[in-house]
Amino acid sequence: MTRTAPPRKPRAASQARIDSILQAARALLASEGVASLSIYSVAERAQIPPSSVYHFFASVPALLEALTADVHSAFRACIQAPIEPG
Repeated sequence: MTRTAPPRKPRAASQARIDSILQAARALLASEGVASLSIYSVAERAQIPPSSVYHFFASVPALLEALTADVHSAFRACIQAPIEPG
């Protein structure tokens, strides 16, 4: 029986590139809306080649899925943080 290895976390350089891509996508969504979001517009905003975006995200829906996961993660961190008495 073959075991499947768990997915590895991206290395620091890869994670930095992913963060840059997600930040560019967020900025484009905020300024121009979802209709103008493309792999090429994100690459231009992040100042990287489109092939670098495609390396991490195969499509715009995959990019939006990653953004959604990022937002959900931040939200979970907020609601799990202890509330200090006020």
